[in-house]
Amino acid sequence: MSGVSLLTRPLANQHDYLPAVRSVTDPHVRRSFRRTLHYVSIHVQGHPPLAVLLLWLMDQLGLGGETYATALVLTVASFAAPAM
Repeated sequence: MSGVSLLTRPLANQHDYLPAVRSVTDPHVRRSFRRTLHYVSIHVQGHPPLAVLLLWLMDQLGLGGETYATALVLTVASFAAPAM
């Protein structure tokens, strides 16, 4: 395993965001997030629903999947250091 798959594999893990995104059926995930909290992993439960909502929205726009999710995470992370 090499290249892009090394970056995308963590998000596809059963304990990360992508499986939680696949379980979202309501675009008002903020309202239903607490009700569905027990269906998602502990890692996802520990964060506000914004990441799940953004990934769900990207999926609805045809930008779903591991590659686009990784691009979003890396983009957001690249702004973390300068923001500090």
